[in-house]
Amino acid sequence: MLKIFPGLLACLMLLVSSAALAATLQLPVTGQTVCYEQGACPDLFCPVPCGDTHAGQDGAVQAGVQAPATRFTDNGDGTLTDNQTDLVWLQDLNCLTGASWQQALDRGKTLADAECGLGDGSRAGQWRLPNRRELLSLTNFERGDGGTWLVRSLPAGADPLDHWYWTSDSYIQDAAAKWIYHPAGALWPSSDDTQPDRVLHALYVRDPLRVNVTVTAAVGAGSGTVTPETTIAIRQGETASFNLAPATGYLIMETVGGTCPAGSFQGATYTTGPVTADCSLLFSFEQAPNMVTFIAGEGGSISGAMEQRVAPGGNTTPVAAVPNPGFRFVQWTEPSGFTSTSNPLVVTEIASNRTITASFAADTYGMGDVVRVFRHAMGRLQLTDSEKARYDLAPLGPDGVSRPDGSVGFPDVVILLRRLVGL
Repeated sequence: MLKIFPGLLACLMLLVSSAALAATLQLPVTGQTVCYEQGACPDLFCPVPCGDTHAGQDGAVQAGVQAPATRFTDNGDGTLTDNQTDLVWLQDLNCLTGASWQQALDRGKTLADAECGLGDGSRAGQWRLPNRRELLSLTNFERGDGGTWLVRSLPAGADPLDHWYWTSDSYIQDAAAKWIYHPAGALWPSSDDTQPDRVLHALYVRDPLRVNVTVTAAVGAGSGTVTPETTIAIRQGETASFNLAPATGYLIMETVGGTCPAGSFQGATYTTGPVTADCSLLFSFEQAPNMVTFIAGEGGSISGAMEQRVAPGGNTTPVAAVPNPGFRFVQWTEPSGFTSTSNPLVVTEIASNRTITASFAADTYGMGDVVRVFRHAMGRLQLTDSEKARYDLAPLGPDGVSRPDGSVGFPDVVILLRRLVGL
């Protein structure tokens, strides 16, 4: 009877060692629903109903995730899935019997599809000899029936587990000794150390096989490339990354189409969310906006946005050339040959970066200018557009600066006469 407790203590130590991971791991309940009390029967410790005096015992606390209604699923390919841990176990529980620890360890490394009843497509290196934690997860510590509970929980046709099994763990006090496991429950040691020359049974386990899924990337609108621009295969649950390169004059659009889980950009690299099924991505590029810069020459300033980002084919917002006192606006010019006397000015159909300058001239007038404007106001002479822009001075603002109103008439004649005589 005393031999029960080293095994039980080892189990508890395993659980305690995982306490630091409790924030991320979902530990299962131990299966115990009763508590134990010293002196309640002739044995050292006896099972009793849990009460206030049993705080901290598993039967009272019931901490952990409850076992699923169906603990094991027969996958029909020679494997069993533990629905509580997601571990996949070899269904042929007698695949290797009467083996040394080294033989059991080596066999797990080579086990693959078409062996021991397997038809799961597994490859060598995916199976392993389980560690003692994985084997302990099979035990219901409430039961002391020699593994009968586990056998009854397995699908029909599974072999009994009334054997001792190797684990992959060495005994910390003696590396030559190995831990072994028996699915007896809480009333038997769940693990013990023994010399490696013993011959025991072996169970084998693997993680769920993650199938390949495909991600197909392509370019939709705009001009640019995505690498790789093809269909790639990744493991289910992984992410996929693609590098984008816009063509000259284009930018990457942050909106990504397709059916893949939403991801994010890091610079020019886009990474999907975890992909669980075949999906597609559609990247787009847009033309970069053009910069239109307005510059005021000597003798004036610009009213309005002097630097404007304009979408290809779009128009600028209005800007006005404002001459300083004693100056007049002449025209807008650009090295490409563009000229205009419109003021305010709106530049249309922008297709490239542009720099447009407003030029001004000293505001000097003679008697001949006065006569020409007077005759124009009388209807006896027609001024040119450039002359209208030069002589359009009225009205004057409170600061004495001209506020051209787009017409030339007698108020402009008066202003010209006043400037001519120095008023």
